[in-house]
Amino acid sequence: MGRHKLGSLWRKCIGAGGTSHTYGVYSAISGALHAGDAGVWGDAPGNGSVAAYGVYGTNGSATGYAGYFNNSNGGYAAAFMGGKVGIGTATPAALLAVGTTSQFTVDSSGNVYIGQTTNPATSRLVLQVQTGAANGINSQSTSDTGTSYPFSVYNHAGTYVDGLSNTSSGTSFLTSSDKRLKENVHKVFPSAVNVGDDGAADGKGKVKRQWAIDYSKLVPVTVAELKALRARLAADEATIAAMKTKQGM
Repeated sequence: MGRHKLGSLWRKCIGAGGTSHTYGVYSAISGALHAGDAGVWGDAPGNGSVAAYGVYGTNGSATGYAGYFNNSNGGYAAAFMGGKVGIGTATPAALLAVGTTSQFTVDSSGNVYIGQTTNPATSRLVLQVQTGAANGINSQSTSDTGTSYPFSVYNHAGTYVDGLSNTSSGTSFLTSSDKRLKENVHKVFPSAVNVGDDGAADGKGKVKRQWAIDYSKLVPVTVAELKALRARLAADEATIAAMKTKQGM
């Protein structure tokens, strides 16, 4: 296996084991610093026909790192300015691409694409789901008790508008509005109502999650009541017709 050519330095270091660190190349800068100072600087202009590397790292074991960046002082561990970044691909299709065929990408506007690289409807998130394949999005609760909210919509003021909630027994499609419109329903059909807050939690009286109702759960009850009313109406009509006949009307 041939060695890679370095401008002025090539060094191989074999560790002796133990807990001490071993470095093939170590560089540190100190003193008065200026913008653009670098411990290691790599430049690979290339010639248009071959791949060149400003910095090149390989990993020779399952526990090694081809590259490792760490910053414990709150700064930047790594910053990539200009060009495209590929993870698992040498030909990234967008500013950031993951997967051998860029299955996950982020473009320069921050739009996210999963499964495809085109945006058919100017969306912030594009998800392609293969026909007959696995689910596009899965949501799983962490407990069989209580309610979770896998999808919620908030207005510009941060107030809950609508969304989905689920329990261990089902999913509700919620539409929020004033609490007073939900309380009566909650008294007779509590499972159709998702109880919100009254604004007391933040001490400012601002409601964060309004009461919401899943009208789809009321449909079977409404249909059953209509059937009962129609049966009662038919019975009343029959009684009236019999009375009219008896009275010769």
